[in-house]
Amino acid sequence: MVVSKWCLFYSFFHILFLGYAQQHDNPYVPSDAKEVMAFIDNNSNYFIKNIEGPYSSEIKKIYRERDELFVKNINDSTYFFNNELQDYVLEILREIGASNLEIDISKYKFFIKNSVTPNAACYGNNIFEINLGLFTWLASDDEIAFVMCHEIAHKILNHNINNLEKYYKTLDSKSTKEEIRKLKNKKYGKSRAARAFIDGMSIDLLNYSQTAEQQADSLGMQLYLNTNFAPSSAITALEKLRVFDDSFLQYEINIDQLFNFESYPFKSYWIKEESTLFNEDANTDDFQTKSDTISTHPEIQERIDKLNSEYNEFLYKKNTLENSQVDIKEIVHYQIINSLKDYKSYDLALYHLVEFHNKELITTKEYHLSMIFLLENIYIAKQNHKLGKYVSHKNNLDNKNQLSVIKTFIHNIALSELKKLGWAYCNTYSEALSASTQYQFFKSIN
Repeated sequence: MVVSKWCLFYSFFHILFLGYAQQHDNPYVPSDAKEVMAFIDNNSNYFIKNIEGPYSSEIKKIYRERDELFVKNINDSTYFFNNELQDYVLEILREIGASNLEIDISKYKFFIKNSVTPNAACYGNNIFEINLGLFTWLASDDEIAFVMCHEIAHKILNHNINNLEKYYKTLDSKSTKEEIRKLKNKKYGKSRAARAFIDGMSIDLLNYSQTAEQQADSLGMQLYLNTNFAPSSAITALEKLRVFDDSFLQYEINIDQLFNFESYPFKSYWIKEESTLFNEDANTDDFQTKSDTISTHPEIQERIDKLNSEYNEFLYKKNTLENSQVDIKEIVHYQIINSLKDYKSYDLALYHLVEFHNKELITTKEYHLSMIFLLENIYIAKQNHKLGKYVSHKNNLDNKNQLSVIKTFIHNIALSELKKLGWAYCNTYSEALSASTQYQFFKSIN
């Protein structure tokens, strides 16, 4: 069912005016909600009206659906509205605009998304996203600025529209139609054949995506070099994103030490994986629609090499801007934990909570309060038989990472054991927890 954009607007404002008066600091509601919604609506109407070309009707429909989904996502607390963080991003955007007068930054709006993945996105219609994870993964204003320049370059080069036009042109081609006709008539192995066909189409579109990413790097670098940000930070930003896939969810948690108390020692079987009769493999999953060999971005190392080659003489000049004094790191790290708690993503929340605390990115008191909050909510979810709704089981298709260990622990520990573990945690860290509601909760059930 297609939901009217105005229904979504009404729903958003209904929630806003009923609830916002009671909670003025709701981080999921923009303080300037009327202005935000007016921007989305006006921007959408203007942008869609000016889409032209042989597939304009299809592309207009895509953007209308995207806009409805975007408003729905705001309504569903997908974005983080924090004045300090928004002002921080706006200050960087202003520096980019002041150094590149051909860009009208008053038309651009960057939204902060509650996601731990270090990424950013351009919707093509003057709306951009920056994930919370990008602020924690990158170290400086300069590195953030380069990523923003890269996304603005995607907009200037019209990559979103071009990519959609290429997609519809591919679907409309004689060869594609003939291949689809053959697949429909295929009696056996239809799923595998369809997957191979989708992979083939994906590779074709991927090649275009690789070109687009490199074009955005090149134009983004030109925009970036016009600013007073450090040129070399463009390379360090890409280098940090290059190692993300290898290091994400690989921070060692040592859960057996984390929950090992004198009054209630850790049980080794809490993290023992169950053996299954069949060892499933991704290559034999007939329901998989896209193979693991397809990547949505080109190799970042190739992009780094290309920028080094094209802009080497400019890369190591000194910048004239000092980093912002706004402590956005503290804002970001607390919000990542809080949003994961709010979304009931207890496994990811536990993982990042330990990681941030060990890296001294959050205080010890906040760490213990958040940890006991997670233990209480995991207990309640188990008690109500709803844990699987919030924390998926580890399976044989999962990568070997620290999150899979946490999933195993959360599902393996019995309800009777979890209440004892929670009480042992409360007693061990009573100085920080004795005044908390969770302390009273675990005391009452033990």
